[in-house]
Amino acid sequence: MSQTNDFDIANQPGNTFRAELNEDLQALVTQNAGEDEPGTGALTAYPYMLWVDTNFIPPLLKQRNGANNGWVTIGYVGTTAKTALFANNAEVVTVDGATARVGIGDTTPSYTLDVNGDINCTGTLRIAGNSIGNIASNVAIDPFSGNGSAVAFVLSQTPVSINNVFVFVSGVYQPKSTYSLAGNTITFSSPPPTGSNNIQIVTGGSLVLGTPSDGTVTVAKLASSAYASQVEAEAGTENTKIPTVLRIWQAIAAWMTANRKMTQVYQGSNVSLTTGTSNILAFNTERFDDGNWHDNVTNNSRITVDFTGRVRVTATLSTNCSAATTQILGLSKNGGPAGLQGPTNYSVGSLTGLGSVVTQIFECAPGDYFQANAFIISSGTVVTYADSTTMTVERIK
Repeated sequence: MSQTNDFDIANQPGNTFRAELNEDLQALVTQNAGEDEPGTGALTAYPYMLWVDTNFIPPLLKQRNGANNGWVTIGYVGTTAKTALFANNAEVVTVDGATARVGIGDTTPSYTLDVNGDINCTGTLRIAGNSIGNIASNVAIDPFSGNGSAVAFVLSQTPVSINNVFVFVSGVYQPKSTYSLAGNTITFSSPPPTGSNNIQIVTGGSLVLGTPSDGTVTVAKLASSAYASQVEAEAGTENTKIPTVLRIWQAIAAWMTANRKMTQVYQGSNVSLTTGTSNILAFNTERFDDGNWHDNVTNNSRITVDFTGRVRVTATLSTNCSAATTQILGLSKNGGPAGLQGPTNYSVGSLTGLGSVVTQIFECAPGDYFQANAFIISSGTVVTYADSTTMTVERIK
């Protein structure tokens, strides 16, 4: 490394001339490497000259701007440990040579690609080869009876991948290393034991989401009994008038005013969930309880109704995951198996706010109660977000 005051060699005796020439040449071949900034003190700076700034580890290569009043950072030099792209003298893209990780807006990337900021994708975004548009799943549960010799079982649907498969034998979760998936066939490495419906296989298939484009639904797509003109609606006596949308909503509003009741509860504090099993969610705080259907202390996982009719039950689950996690949220009635399970939701790593929601309409009678169940598979810890983990029961009939 070498720096020189300037590159102007004055007329002088041979020995002195040679010494100053060698000093200038040494500064050139080392890109003026040193701690002192050319242009300050006794060091002269020139437009577009290069300077290796050794105040940094690894050193930074800089170039003088054309106005000769500042420096433009080019990147790190003299090392394979780190490569970077700079913009406006700020490090915007970092490549860690030891881990081959790339950081965008992150100088110490923790993943193969670590982005600190918003991402805009105009093409198809995929996870494990699957389009994000197909991440939602149709969940199916296939029961089988083991005979002590059979190892292959045919499923009712083809899972997106083995990561969409959860196998239980005699109620015990089976690691994915104990079976393989080919199409819609599960093959165990050794035969499951004999039993009646002792094998339960939960699978998730692709569910393509979409909505009709604006202006594409026409009257021809509707049943003629589902609509009427205002003239048709007002014809006849009061009891025989055809119901319009307005009349239907007026009737619904009148009924709801007289009969509608709703209870919504949530967790008053964050709760750790157990992996590999079904967690019955408890709720110790009420947002509202019109029907007095919930108790914050006794059986606080239950919402118990007192009428014969129909209810809409909705549960939401938001968790903070420290590692890759799969969660399924379900609803149950009177302590039975989950009558409906929502989509399987995934986190490919640690995540703040992995969300699930499920809703179902149930017939009910006085004393029937409803619960929310969260099935969790994770290699780390999973903790609920208290006020975002809720259960709502709404009377609709």
